[in-house]
Amino acid sequence: MTWYADLSPYTYLRGQRPEAPAVNVGWLAHGHSFPTGDVPAELVPRLAGLIEHAPTQVTRGLHDCEFCPPVTGDPRRAARWGLDDSMPRGNAEIRAVGVDGTRYAAPTLIRHYVAVHRYAPPPAFIDAVLRPSPHEWHHALAQDLCFVCGDVLERREQYRSGDETLLTAACPRCGVDYERRKPQRVG
Repeated sequence: MTWYADLSPYTYLRGQRPEAPAVNVGWLAHGHSFPTGDVPAELVPRLAGLIEHAPTQVTRGLHDCEFCPPVTGDPRRAARWGLDDSMPRGNAEIRAVGVDGTRYAAPTLIRHYVAVHRYAPPPAFIDAVLRPSPHEWHHALAQDLCFVCGDVLERREQYRSGDETLLTAACPRCGVDYERRKPQRVG
């Protein structure tokens, strides 16, 4: 992964809408130091929720954690390191919006960096992630609201596939792009 200093302007993937500029947080790479320390206990679960329910900028490739020992699929080697034969990987980003409107862009590996490598993100980012969400994810999903900030999503496409509806949408306020699968309503 490419390293970006915390709070530097986000420039990783093109296509960012000019009305929703963001700053980088958590773009760690081997050879670059990063702050470590204790973070609020609720940060890791909230990051996990954003990663599961509000990923954006999904890429085709995967990025392995550069700080974990490499695993080649050899179970004996993995066992020697105390790992299974998978690596922590990321292929998307999350967004958070601060009370002042600052938009933060972080790779999905940030949860792993915080939980395992004790990465301490900037306090303003932590505050943005921990800000009370206007809706729990299941309410946001049912009402086509942004999980990050609660604004109504602008739909781009919607089509049905089997027993699900696929909705692609964007949040006009925080710039998160969504692809959501919703169960079909019965009766």
